[in-house]
Amino acid sequence: MAPEILDETITKGDFDALKKVDVYAFSLVLWESARCCAIHAQPYQPPFYDMVTSDPSFEMMRHVVSVMKYRPKLPQQWPTNTTLSAVSQLMQECWSPKPMVRHTMLRVVKVLEQLHLEASSDAESQTTNEASDERKEAIETTDERSEMLPADISRA
Repeated sequence: MAPEILDETITKGDFDALKKVDVYAFSLVLWESARCCAIHAQPYQPPFYDMVTSDPSFEMMRHVVSVMKYRPKLPQQWPTNTTLSAVSQLMQECWSPKPMVRHTMLRVVKVLEQLHLEASSDAESQTTNEASDERKEAIETTDERSEMLPADISRA
């Protein structure tokens, strides 16, 4: 739950405040997904698993999230990967203790779309580079064979 829910400071009936709560919740889901599906995937653990019991009370969560301002730990390997580093930054911006600082969901979607485009472009570039390397090898092999004498070709 978002800090403003736990410390009961949310303005009831304020739709924009509820949207910020959703952004906070989405950042936790994003953390869970990235942690389980990313490079160096880890076994599933819920957010705050290292700070609370498996069935925490409302008061325990309030203390951890609102008082201590604790957020889930980001694996050490993530900063070494461009995409996971950007996703980590997005998560941190979305789970800010200050609701007004959090992104809108539209902004989150745009950031994720941009990351997807960049990752797709990187994958395509890598595939293109691999295909280019294969073409170079084929040309080199062809050049080597063209330099062989007819008798050498039959043995190759």
